[in-house]
Amino acid sequence: MRKGAQVIGDARGALRRAVEGAIALNALANDAAFLDQLINAHYHYQRKQARLLLNNPDYRPTFSQAEIDAMEATVRDIDAKAAAGAKIADINWADVAGVYCKDLYSTLYRLLSNDGTHTNINAIHREIIYGVAGQITGVKVGPDTSDMIETLKAACLMFLWAADPFARTFNQNDTRTRIQEALQRFEQLPGGEPRNVTVVSNF
Repeated sequence: MRKGAQVIGDARGALRRAVEGAIALNALANDAAFLDQLINAHYHYQRKQARLLLNNPDYRPTFSQAEIDAMEATVRDIDAKAAAGAKIADINWADVAGVYCKDLYSTLYRLLSNDGTHTNINAIHREIIYGVAGQITGVKVGPDTSDMIETLKAACLMFLWAADPFARTFNQNDTRTRIQEALQRFEQLPGGEPRNVTVVSNF
């Protein structure tokens, strides 16, 4: 359903990944041990991917013996880390945000996950042109500006929430003051979508 010229949907997907990074920064600023979770999540993905390829009879024959040996060694190495007590697991970002920055998850991560990264009714609506009576009259093939203000505001908040843990970690009180001032200015930003927005493509 996605079109190459879509703008807002792609932007929301990119922002969702950035919000995930902001959650990680807030966690690291509050607990240096969160780095271990990031590392163990990397090991979890490595082992999961290696097992998928090794255990699937359609995939395994496509690899050389050297590649198979390397993947098996990866699985053994990570299994050994787990046996030694390492918590090899993926990260549940809702749980992480719940401890360090629950508002960031509730207000931005969920918002952008809805149609920015998942194919659902809202994402499909972005691709469809509707007539006055609600009938489908066409498919969008050019840039889409629907929800532009909401997406830009989400981007502003993401940058501010990502900057704050740096300011706290390095005791940049002046920067924290500027962040608070920026948040106050944010409250004055327009909330409605612009009318009659026309985007001319440069094809």
